[in-house]
Amino acid sequence: MKKTAQLFLIFTLFCLPNISASANLPNAHLRVTVQQKENGKINKGYHVLELSCWEGNCSLSSVSLNQCFESGSGKQAFYPKMQYSSTSIGNLKVKNEGNSLIVQETGSEV
Repeated sequence: MKKTAQLFLIFTLFCLPNISASANLPNAHLRVTVQQKENGKINKGYHVLELSCWEGNCSLSSVSLNQCFESGSGKQAFYPKMQYSSTSIGNLKVKNEGNSLIVQETGSEV
């Protein structure tokens, strides 16, 4: 739950000027890189998040880098982790709240 709240906050901090709350979604493109904080410590992993909205449809992709996980041999190994969600496939909701876009992703670990 804590991770979701941090990502939610990042997207709502970027304001889009001159958009009324009742307007459709604007055409927009936003790319941010975030690190997550757990138990007071910043994780080494980076998450590159890219939100694109065009003609009322939005997609969100994330690539996780610099994270080590246990491999089949029992040793630590790095592999990039990619995730994708979209309003058209139903696992992403984007709402225009005046000067902010509210982004809600379902079924994701990031």
